[in-house]
Amino acid sequence: SNISLMLVFREMELQHLSSLLIIESIRKPKDTMLQGLQAVKEYYDAEIKTIEEQLENAEKHIKQEEERAEMLEGVAKDLLNTDIKYLVSSETTILTHVFVEHAYEECIASGDTDMTTIETLQALKLLYEDLMIKLDSMPFDIVKEAEAAVQTKNAIALEKAHQARRQVALLDNLSKSMKRALDKPFVRHGRPLMWRSKPPSPKHRIKYVSRQYSPRELEYLIHFTDYCPYEDEEAVNLFFPLGT
Repeated sequence: SNISLMLVFREMELQHLSSLLIIESIRKPKDTMLQGLQAVKEYYDAEIKTIEEQLENAEKHIKQEEERAEMLEGVAKDLLNTDIKYLVSSETTILTHVFVEHAYEECIASGDTDMTTIETLQALKLLYEDLMIKLDSMPFDIVKEAEAAVQTKNAIALEKAHQARRQVALLDNLSKSMKRALDKPFVRHGRPLMWRSKPPSPKHRIKYVSRQYSPRELEYLIHFTDYCPYEDEEAVNLFFPLGT
């Protein structure tokens, strides 16, 4: 039985040693695996941190771009409502376009055209340069006579325009006067105005009547004082010596 017991313990010892060997053989791959897991964890933590930083930077850039877009939109609206609107639809722009179109129709061709204002100005510029070249080749006397004739014609046209303007103004004033004359007179309707309290009586100026003075007193007042017949009697008495 002792031998059997020793064999059992020996068998158990061998199994224990075998288990230790197996554990030792497994520990190294386990450590390698744990190190690999730690490295992978650190790598992915770094990647996640990098991605978070990139997302924060992207959010900042997006916010900046949105603010810039709002600012540019406001600037565009301001330009549309001020400068661009003035350049496109102002009275000066419309008058300039009409003037250029009229000059083009008078000098080059009449009728509707699909040319823009810039293209029309370019055509007028070319025509002007061609006319100036021809004008330089003409005699000076002919040019001077033509210039005087054009100035006279322009002066007559300008005077007619002024007369027409004055006539329009007179007609406008006449129309307004006739309208005022034909309008019904204004009549106040409603309750009459009522005084809240009795109006104060007007103050009457007191007239001072000079008393009758003797010839001696009157002579004294006239020659030796600044006597006025409309002064108060008390004021006149001051001119007399005491006891008079």
